[in-house]
Amino acid sequence: MAAALYCERERLEDLGNPNKATSEPFRANRYGLPLSSPEFPTNEQLGALKNADEKKSWFKQWYSFIGGEWLEEWLGAQIRALELTPEITVGVNAYRGEKKAQLEVDVAVVRGHRSYFVSCTTDTGKPICKSKLFEVAVRSRQLGGDLARAALVCLADDRIVAALQADVDEVWGASNTTKVFGLSDVRAWSDCDSKQPNRHSLKAWLES
Repeated sequence: MAAALYCERERLEDLGNPNKATSEPFRANRYGLPLSSPEFPTNEQLGALKNADEKKSWFKQWYSFIGGEWLEEWLGAQIRALELTPEITVGVNAYRGEKKAQLEVDVAVVRGHRSYFVSCTTDTGKPICKSKLFEVAVRSRQLGGDLARAALVCLADDRIVAALQADVDEVWGASNTTKVFGLSDVRAWSDCDSKQPNRHSLKAWLES
């Protein structure tokens, strides 16, 4: 599914035109996916897009969602499923200092007196993941102070996740080093392959 969404984003980028995107909707069978909604937008949804501005708005929102926003929303749902009664906000835009420097974080969680900040990316390569890893490490301290926790959720394999964790551990050198979660964690948290979700690693981090 993640690979299909990534490919669909590339397809929309190549189309580059909301009119073409709405006339050639996402079709699940194009990627061999047996989904309950075989295409999006449906003919009914397309009929509700009455003018060019609405089509442009739809295109922009769908493009952003499949470009990575889905992972943020999905992570928020996984945290809620833990029933730890935290305050969760997906998509945080904050401003800091006299110059109103803009600070963006994908997912923010508050439990008691501790804050947790997560950066999400569907990227699987080390360069992008590493950039986002160190960015969220800095953002978490700017927004929550030295006791804030930070994490990266990505779709990288175990080898890259281990390398990223080693890099940030070496540079940061603190007890609350930024945590790296990869594809293996995402699979464990989900209920794919008809297995019960195992969110132990996510819960352990949120209780740290």
